Amino acid sequence: MNKVMIMCSGLGHVSRGYESFSQELYLELLKTKKYEVFLLKGKGGSKGNESSILSIRRNSKIASSISRFFKISTYDLEQYSFFIFSIPSLLKIKPGVIVYSDFILGVMLWHLRKWLNLEYKLLFSNGAPNGPPFTRCDHVQQLLPCHYETGLKGGTPPEKQSVIPYGISMNESDIYFSPDVNLLRSRLNLPQNKKIVVSVGAINQSHKRMCYLIEEFALLQDKGYFLLILGQQTIETKGVMELAAKLLHPNNYLITSVNHDQVSEFYQASDIFVLCSFSEGLPRVSIEAMSHGLPIIIHDYDIAHQTLGDNAWYIDMSVKNSLTNAILTTHCEKEKQVIQKQMAFNTYSWIKLIPSYTSMINSVAKF
Repeated sequence: MNKVMIMCSGLGHVSRGYESFSQELYLELLKTKKYEVFLLKGKGGSKGNESSILSIRRNSKIASSISRFFKISTYDLEQYSFFIFSIPSLLKIKPGVIVYSDFILGVMLWHLRKWLNLEYKLLFSNGAPNGPPFTRCDHVQQLLPCHYETGLKGGTPPEKQSVIPYGISMNESDIYFSPDVNLLRSRLNLPQNKKIVVSVGAINQSHKRMCYLIEEFALLQDKGYFLLILGQQTIETKGVMELAAKLLHPNNYLITSVNHDQVSEFYQASDIFVLCSFSEGLPRVSIEAMSHGLPIIIHDYDIAHQTLGDNAWYIDMSVKNSLTNAILTTHCEKEKQVIQKQMAFNTYSWIKLIPSYTSMINSVAKF
């Protein structure tokens, strides 16, 4: 049987789009029974065709020490070490195609193939996104048409690119499902009598702009709202937490990290979704929010429009009070919720997308 390997150094200890995409793609490809599928990850134990590969994890103390001494980013250090310790698995399994999102890892795999005369094909899932030229891979998965156009302008030929977005786990029955919100909130220890504004993403200021969110939300404290921030902790998390403690009443917010498979219940228990970043390769969390019928408030930029279409409120989040006013005026009727869920299912569900993924993999690997 044809062998497909998915590699992700952060899977198991980092919560981003790369990691959830890699895990879900592995499971969805297994369901097709078209391939022998292998998953190399950074943490989580080994079972079946899933293998945990030793690496110097980016958030570890030893990574910080080595990073300072050698002037290398902890993320790059993780990828180099993950690559080195994955070589025995690569040589043993001999995959026909490798799917990956971490750019440095792909460069190392390219050189290894050349040095050892190996035969695997490299399929780069360009989630960041990185720009052209794409000279160290065989094919690029672009998540949106705008990234495809950027590749063309940079000299990447059409046949070397496919436009396929990240998939989300969603069934058609979810479109019409209405959860018991009161029961959910009780189980999750969330307030029953407030409108919950949720934001999901790395708890930082530099990219996800959680401090801006907190400052804007501070103006809503006496208006019956509750702020819920879910995400991976980073070196910037302490500053975000300190600002929240300074500006917000302790009964008006919660900042925490949860497993990816728990996030769905928090979406269902919330009233409004907010994403404050100025740019994303593909704002996956906004798609997840759309699949739960939440009103979405997001910064006004091209990628957001291509991702969400008419299913979001687009505002200029560089302007003070812009988000505060949007939260106060945003609402979502039942009919709108169903339309959003239908759009999410038809455009982004794995059920709809997996044939495109298998077609791309077969084309790249010549299966």
